[in-house]
Amino acid sequence: MNKKENTIALSDIENIRLEFFEKKKQIIKLVEQMIYQQDLTYIPRIMFYFTVRNYRLSQLNVDMRKLESICEIIISESMLPGGKLIFLENINSFDELIVKYTHIILMLRRLEFKFPENILEETIDYLLNGSISICAIRKITDCEIFANPEYVYGQALRIIGGDTN
Repeated sequence: MNKKENTIALSDIENIRLEFFEKKKQIIKLVEQMIYQQDLTYIPRIMFYFTVRNYRLSQLNVDMRKLESICEIIISESMLPGGKLIFLENINSFDELIVKYTHIILMLRRLEFKFPENILEETIDYLLNGSISICAIRKITDCEIFANPEYVYGQALRIIGGDTN
């Protein structure tokens, strides 16, 4: 992107700023209703608000990028036997949802960087007791930046007792 294109893009973003914040506010409201009701039928409505002119909110805001992945995780979890929405367990707000996603990333980074055993004990406990599904681990290792995502995924599966094949 050259300087002129960059200036035009920044100008576009400034022009849609109010629309962006309004849609983000609406999304957060829908997410909180989804959490309260434990109802994934909110996801299509949430995703509807992701488009702002030629952009997606996930391009413009890190929390919206995380939320887009979280919605995919929840849909995947609903397709597992029992259809339990594991990612939403013990979550009461949009902020808690984003914090959980971020915390999982940090725990998986510990696996990637092979931290000392005493630090990995906390990671193991979190992966076993933090309401984290195989779907979440797969999506996060696919979407976030890891030097060796397959290694991290494999290590996490071994901890939670999932099949690595």
